[in-house]
Amino acid sequence: MSDGLILFIISMAYVVTLAYFQNKKWEKRRKDIIMGINAIIWTMIMIAALKL
Repeated sequence: MSDGLILFIISMAYVVTLAYFQNKKWEKRRKDIIMGINAIIWTMIMIAALKL
């Protein structure tokens, strides 16, 4: 699998997760979860950038 495909899958999972937690309306927990997901995505982007 290429890095681009992995990043695409992660970004799709991120969007689905965002939509799910917005529907649940867990305001306090959602912010923590979104920050955690953002950290994971940025880590993956940095790893992909280092591989180039």
